[in-house]
Amino acid sequence: MLIKLDIAPLLLAVPYVIGILIADYFSVGLVFSTLFLVLSLIACLIAVRRQKPPKLISLATLFFFLGLFLTALSISRLEMSLLNKAARQGANVIVEGTLASDPIDRSGTSFFNLNVEKVTLFKEGSRPEDWMVKERLRVKTASRLRQQLCMGEHIRVSGVLRLPNSSRDFNFKRYLYHQGIVAILIAKGSDIKSNQGGFSISFLIGQIRHWVKQTNNFYLPKGCAGLINGIVLGDPSLVDEEVQESFRATGLTHIVAASGVNIALVIGALWPLLRIFRLGAVAQFIILICSTGLYTMVSGISPSITRAFLMAAIGLVAWLSGRQGNSFSSLGAAAMILLVIDPFIIYDIGFQLSFAATASIIIFVPSLERLMEEIPKPLMAGLSVTVGAQIGVLPIIIYYFGQLSMISLIANLVVIPLASIALVLGMAALPVAAVSSLAGSALYLILRVILKAIIFETISLSAAPGASIFFNQPSIAIIAMLYAVIVALAIYFNRIKLKLRLGHVVIVLAVMLALPTWWYVVKSAPTGRLEITFMDVGQGDSAIVTTPKGERLLIDGGPNPDLVKQKLARKGVRKIDAVLISHDHADHITGIKNLLGLFTIGCIMYPKSISDSKGFLQIYRLARKKGINLLAVDEGDVLKLGEQLEIDTLFANIKDEEGGGNDDSLVVMVKYGDFKVLFTGDAEENIEKELVSGKKDLDADVLKVGHHGSAISSTREFLHEVSPEISVISVGKDNKYGHPSKLTIGRLINAGSKVYRTDRDGDVTISLDDKAYRIYAERR
Repeated sequence: MLIKLDIAPLLLAVPYVIGILIADYFSVGLVFSTLFLVLSLIACLIAVRRQKPPKLISLATLFFFLGLFLTALSISRLEMSLLNKAARQGANVIVEGTLASDPIDRSGTSFFNLNVEKVTLFKEGSRPEDWMVKERLRVKTASRLRQQLCMGEHIRVSGVLRLPNSSRDFNFKRYLYHQGIVAILIAKGSDIKSNQGGFSISFLIGQIRHWVKQTNNFYLPKGCAGLINGIVLGDPSLVDEEVQESFRATGLTHIVAASGVNIALVIGALWPLLRIFRLGAVAQFIILICSTGLYTMVSGISPSITRAFLMAAIGLVAWLSGRQGNSFSSLGAAAMILLVIDPFIIYDIGFQLSFAATASIIIFVPSLERLMEEIPKPLMAGLSVTVGAQIGVLPIIIYYFGQLSMISLIANLVVIPLASIALVLGMAALPVAAVSSLAGSALYLILRVILKAIIFETISLSAAPGASIFFNQPSIAIIAMLYAVIVALAIYFNRIKLKLRLGHVVIVLAVMLALPTWWYVVKSAPTGRLEITFMDVGQGDSAIVTTPKGERLLIDGGPNPDLVKQKLARKGVRKIDAVLISHDHADHITGIKNLLGLFTIGCIMYPKSISDSKGFLQIYRLARKKGINLLAVDEGDVLKLGEQLEIDTLFANIKDEEGGGNDDSLVVMVKYGDFKVLFTGDAEENIEKELVSGKKDLDADVLKVGHHGSAISSTREFLHEVSPEISVISVGKDNKYGHPSKLTIGRLINAGSKVYRTDRDGDVTISLDDKAYRIYAERR
């Protein structure tokens, strides 16, 4: 064996997890699961009564049905909850409860989770009804609340209940369901009022957390304060978006996930002090448990920090009782405790990453240390832990994020030492600053330098060609195969007698540096063809045009902040010569903002008459901050990209109309020699009439159909002038607008055009060489 393990808790956790997954997938009934749980429990009791210890198969069966029962119970509570029933009716309510999380401000809105204690339900024609409940709710408002409310605060909110909506890209309803949330309360900022009465533990915890953030914000500039708040409190929402993006690209997101290192630091700081005061073992145990428990609550009780606390608590119990602790036994017990409290936590990505990383470290680090024992110890320790953790979490990261950092090992070796120092200083500076502002300022000055170094190194590494690569989401079967390979690796590492020297490590690191660059060069090399890809971005628009020499034009960015970024990264795109915004609607521009920090962008073009929407202003300000050229275009403007690609602006805005609607949409003809593609944005009947009456040259080989194929776009007269051979409708599957209209599809077919739809065909790529063009549909 690799290491002597007590794996009983893990062996029991496996059937328990299987029970959870089956109960959730098949919506197993509560009566059925209760019956079989009772039967399996009786079988175990009979075995005990006969003075025979229950066999492993009996205990495994018992825990399988326990997982089945507790999950069925959770499902029953959610389905029968008052908030679920009220949300189905769109009821007006007043709720009172405690914030389960700090408000998160994003794109001009705020949201937070609320542990609801009281609901006042309003019904037409009847008096308001008061209900005392214990349920959880997501509250959403257009106001910014991060500075006004904090976790643990008791509040009173009035608004309208709604059921969560999902899209094809993300099952938001399921995501909230697994957090115990079945309804969203839409409220105005003025309708959210603090209702804090007397003292409560949760309010105290929230105030401590608020004090930590305020202290860091006082002594540090915004970017550094957000990062140290994330490192100490384990809250990535406090970190600047650009830095978060860099962390993802370099595999460093765990830096802002409070975990075992944080708990170890608390224990390591307190234990020597307790021994100096010669406190007894019981007193030391109580103080350490209370201190780590308090820190766990202040840092948000995330799965990773709770796992670390439970493992530490189990280890302290073993120490107090004079027994030898066992890492695998502690890990299994911690998993079982969390899963019994909340079976749905199995779906939490933080839970999965934390347990996978810890298990992988326990399994692989001893073998890796033996393998690298001739390497200098500081380097060996960093490499073994980093590689051990990365092996375990790799399949999970690929599955959920479709992204793999190619420089994660190097980034961790470079940044983690600085992040560890920042964590120590960040935790030490708080009490010091509370006692002495002068001494606190000195510590924060050192901390600022270290944090700026972390940000600089991370952003620099993430900017390397091929720093991360993107995948389409693999199937569960492929993930299972990856973990089978990991098990085989564990067995292999345990048996090999190979010894690595420093030279071997240098070669491996050099290869890891070269691979991303090679991948980037291969993927981004010009193909010698004109390629236009209409990307499947859901209910929105986005297309990328690539010239034979590699110049790129992006037209719109779709409604998802990350999807276009991922699709472009899969193509090896790092540089976009020009971005064209057709108009300011969210389903066309939301995906553009996240591109500004990850891609090199030459210029951003937008309609001269564009409205000052929040989404566009965010892009405009960020572009100016990064020194990206901004160009307002108007009707009649002709732009060139490279030697042969021409962008002819046919329409910019209906005369005497204010910007902000579909009639504000740019219509451009993209020309490459004799090949022409007409991009119409959200153009509808009014714009089409203007184009036809204006005697514009509308003849095109390809038409990007206006407004997702709505019934009032693509009129017969317009199609007669365009006469497209190919029409592409950018539209989301099962969208609430009923796009595309059957009438529009009929008109396109009658005009002799072959119709492609991104909701059915996926990405649609048109490739043009000197002879002809070809069409490739992702799902056709």
